[in-house]
Amino acid sequence: MKIHLFLTVATSVLSLATLNAQADSENIKNPSNKHYYQRFDKSRGWHDAKAYCESLGGYLATPTSTSEQDFVWKNFGSTNSQTEALWLGATDEEQEGVWRWITGERWKYSHWHSTQPNNAGSFQQHYLFMATVNYPVSPVHSFWGDSASINTMGASGYDVTYTLSTLCEWNEQPNVYGQINLINAPAKGVKVILKQSGYADQTVNTDRNGNYHLKRNNPQLPASISIELPADK
Repeated sequence: MKIHLFLTVATSVLSLATLNAQADSENIKNPSNKHYYQRFDKSRGWHDAKAYCESLGGYLATPTSTSEQDFVWKNFGSTNSQTEALWLGATDEEQEGVWRWITGERWKYSHWHSTQPNNAGSFQQHYLFMATVNYPVSPVHSFWGDSASINTMGASGYDVTYTLSTLCEWNEQPNVYGQINLINAPAKGVKVILKQSGYADQTVNTDRNGNYHLKRNNPQLPASISIELPADK
């Protein structure tokens, strides 16, 4: 087993203020379920959108009730926003027609357009989106549809292409997250340890892109972060 003796490490620790600066909406708390939501308008495919939310310590939003759907529409999908459609956290890629939330929540609520889901064409439309503009075939706002995991969506039979934004959800407000970059070495599996006096250390491993997320036990107390590099096999 060989260990890198000379290794340059670049790391960034990002706060909620930095997260807000990167986003295209405010970080908004839903008074009903106490969860937090934020929209990012860089157009991504579904899998990339899912990975992006997870890199921030959250997940693609899962509106599992009428009240949550209404909250999402009012705050992130109304005609006052610049987005045209939002990726949501559900898929039927494991079994066609059997939709599942990525969080494992029970599938008991849906808000499909009357023609959706249809798995149209040969594009593997296995991923949930919420339209936030007038659909060409109907003046219905905020309905659900299925699409392929691409960063733009074309309306069949119409010369229209929608961009898809990413809507992230957190069970609690994001606190500390960041990214570690290793020069000439993969960043996956780096241990990030958060230390705070009076509390047990918290340890997480970075994902394949070097991202990590931690939450301070007490935001009023100072905390420090250290890292442990994996061995080079």
